[in-house]
Amino acid sequence: MLKPKSLYLPNRKVHIFLILIFISFPLLSFELFENDTPYFHALSAGDLTSTEIKENLIHSSIYGSKAVRLQASLKLSSLALKMKDFKIVSEICTGLLDDGYTEIILLENLLDSYYLQEDFKSLISAVNKYDICSTIKSSPKIEYYSFFANLYEGSGSIAEQFREYLIGNNASEFINDAYINIQEMGISIPSSTANLANFKIQLFNKEYISASRTMIKVLNLEKETIIKTLESGYIVDNVIFSSVILDEMYKTASVSGRRGELLGVIEELLLIPENTGYEPGEVYSYELIAGLYETAGYLKRINGSYSAAADMFMAGLPFAGGRKYEKMLWYWYNSLIKYSPDQAVNQISLLVEKWTDPEYFADVLSELATYYVQRSQWTVIRKILDVIELSGPDESISKYAYLTARAGIESYIGINKKEITRLMTLSYNNGFGIASGLYYRILAGNYLKIFDIRQLPWMFNRTVSRIPLSPSSGMNGSAELVFGFLEYGLPVDAYNYLMNKSFSNFSLVRRTALALSENQNYAKSIRLLNHYSRIDGFNLNTTDLMLLYPDAFNDEILKIAEKEALEWYVFTALVREESHFQHKVVSSAGAVGLSQLMPSTAADVAERLRFSSYNLKDAHINLTFGGWYLGHMAKRTDVLSDALFAYNGGLTRVRRWREEYSDFPDDLFLEAIPYKETSHYGRKLLVSSVIYGYLYEGIQPDNIISLFYRN
Repeated sequence: MLKPKSLYLPNRKVHIFLILIFISFPLLSFELFENDTPYFHALSAGDLTSTEIKENLIHSSIYGSKAVRLQASLKLSSLALKMKDFKIVSEICTGLLDDGYTEIILLENLLDSYYLQEDFKSLISAVNKYDICSTIKSSPKIEYYSFFANLYEGSGSIAEQFREYLIGNNASEFINDAYINIQEMGISIPSSTANLANFKIQLFNKEYISASRTMIKVLNLEKETIIKTLESGYIVDNVIFSSVILDEMYKTASVSGRRGELLGVIEELLLIPENTGYEPGEVYSYELIAGLYETAGYLKRINGSYSAAADMFMAGLPFAGGRKYEKMLWYWYNSLIKYSPDQAVNQISLLVEKWTDPEYFADVLSELATYYVQRSQWTVIRKILDVIELSGPDESISKYAYLTARAGIESYIGINKKEITRLMTLSYNNGFGIASGLYYRILAGNYLKIFDIRQLPWMFNRTVSRIPLSPSSGMNGSAELVFGFLEYGLPVDAYNYLMNKSFSNFSLVRRTALALSENQNYAKSIRLLNHYSRIDGFNLNTTDLMLLYPDAFNDEILKIAEKEALEWYVFTALVREESHFQHKVVSSAGAVGLSQLMPSTAADVAERLRFSSYNLKDAHINLTFGGWYLGHMAKRTDVLSDALFAYNGGLTRVRRWREEYSDFPDDLFLEAIPYKETSHYGRKLLVSSVIYGYLYEGIQPDNIISLFYRN
């Protein structure tokens, strides 16, 4: 039975008022410098093209504090470029670069201004002055201007520089421009370099058939060059197959259907050292060898040859380093699962021995669990747990421990109550994260009767991936900059700035999240707190949770939920997970609005509700349709979880899955669902419903769990 939600709102309002005081208190120490305020006046005015606003930006870009000066300069120089006011761009950007600012976009804007007005001498001077500075990182645009400067000066071997430029940079309009410049200046380049340039230009223009033909030509020429060089007794030291080139060739081969030809040449390249009497490392760099094996593995996977793909990834692993190593290890193990899950289980000890970042493998271990749950092979689940229990991903340990314990409870395997309790405790102690990361912790805690919902904020404060906070974060006027955004009613500007930083002033982060939520920009508020919950030192409190799980559109949701015999916190959880309360959002699949309804579904609902016309981006209409549809699914299924699965994956599929796994209790049925999106959706909704239910009404988790699952 629905409780009158309004009874709980006064307490909530008092709580938020107290927290607002708590959040605001540290902000009293901030004040805006006089030379900073023109920048905020300019932003809040909206029209940045007026003379007065431009003067405000100029003032702050020259006299503002460090962070404000940078932001004002970036805004002003970008605006001036559009208006072709190149003098302002060069003066502003040069001033900041000379004062030690190292942002890439400053140099890009400066070089743009010289290039657009064809002041090539100034461009060359700026490249020589700033681009060689190790404190300024490069970018495709800066790489192009550096090459153009050398081209214009005629310095060095242009043909060799162009080849290196092609090898190191992705296909783009810059490469097209560089090649045009070379041709216009009448500079001769080798045919192999010209072929490589044409390949990249064709790829950029999405002329995949032409690009594939050129790619094969490039591959064969390079292969012949390598063989001739080695046969002459020389070591190959300049091969075109960078990671950039291999990625582009893989994309081209995949789209054009010439995967076999690319794979054939790569396999020949890998055999060249052996056939010519050299060690692989004497012919190619380790990075290249790893890249060749990796690309070959991808090609074999896409052809469905998973066993051969696994062999390729494992063969390349000794040559890989850093993130590429972890990525190739992941693909090796995932290929094993695709080929033979039993073999993957037999190799799990080797996986544990080789991984350096266990959390990277949580998803493949989850895929493996689904396979064995579907087949009721609970002893294999237990076997995997035994291997990963001490060093596996927290999420995987929590999942496998819960599944093993549930198998014991259902007498699928023979373990005693003491061991079941130990496993549930293991699951509870390893189930951390945001949203679905808490799923097994909630279920295990409910079984153990130790789940204390009052510890809800603390439960979030151990996450799988922590983002380190740099020592300079929040310094150099950054805090005052964010404070200014908030004081002038610009929370989106504050959000954009904070999302690109590891910002140390958490009171300003919280105030930004609150301002976004108050402006009904719930999605950005949620994303901001999600981001900062993974940063060291940011511990979520109850008010953070109220912003992460806002009680948005509460009046309409309550009325609709009551009409459709739904619990309001379940419907609110659904809307949160579907759209983050963005009433105009459209997904890549075409789902629209708060409840993310497909147009075909909405048309059927509209007919049933006798709506002759409707707008799915209208919040009331969308919630009305979404609430009716969920209520309709609930009437046609036996348990709430099935209704939610049907909302996401379709009723026909849910019924088919139920027939296939008819003996499973409801929580284990979720684990057997073959659609990862649908099973993940169910986990997210249970967690969100539990949080909403307790946070706003004090409903204990066991009551909500029993609503989702019958047994």
